[in-house]
Amino acid sequence: MISLNLQVFLAIGIIIYIFLMIKQLLKNNLQSSFLTFYFVSTLILIGAILMPKFVDKFSKILGFETTSNMIFLITIFILFYIVFNLTLKLSKEQERIVNLTQEMSILKSKVEKLNKKEEK
Repeated sequence: MISLNLQVFLAIGIIIYIFLMIKQLLKNNLQSSFLTFYFVSTLILIGAILMPKFVDKFSKILGFETTSNMIFLITIFILFYIVFNLTLKLSKEQERIVNLTQEMSILKSKVEKLNKKEEK
């Protein structure tokens, strides 16, 4: 069974999590695709707090010695998922930066050629 300390820790984490989501949503800093993921993960955490016996039985079925081990492993997998998605986005942005830099260089070269023609 999930200990009371872990339940309190999760409850505090969820409150902070929800506060940060709302704050970023109000600032329009959070994309809807991320918001959906964070909202679903928050609902799962709330379910874990409200139904600790179910989570305990589920962790035993999966072969975990303690429920907290399962929770931390799931958290680690979620973090890996987030890092992977951010890496994909970063790769796309780096490609865009390279393309924009190349386009800017081409345009700059064309402007310089036009300026030279006008000077003559």
